[in-house]
Amino acid sequence: MILYKSSLNFGELKGRSKTGARAGLKEAGDMILAASNADVPEVSGDLAGSARNEEAGELSRRLIYTSVYARWIHEHLWFHHPHGGGPKYLERAMVANGDKAREIVAAGIRDAI
Repeated sequence: MILYKSSLNFGELKGRSKTGARAGLKEAGDMILAASNADVPEVSGDLAGSARNEEAGELSRRLIYTSVYARWIHEHLWFHHPHGGGPKYLERAMVANGDKAREIVAAGIRDAI
């Protein structure tokens, strides 16, 4: 008597899982950058416009700002930002949205398999 028969192809499942994870990582990165852009100091819009969500490996992303002064603004805690925003804008967005980002990646995997 056969109670359960599976035709599951684990190679296909692995591939679909990776595809879903990649899509989820991209979406999660976009969400974090959107939250970060809402908190960047604003004068010209150059800093927020330089935000990038790039593939950094098979299952990893790189969230960066390419503006020449992005690192300086991010790291100098003492600098006053008269037009809003503040330092550690990317770091704070990652910490505040980490749980949501994990949920997005998990949903991407679930949807793919």
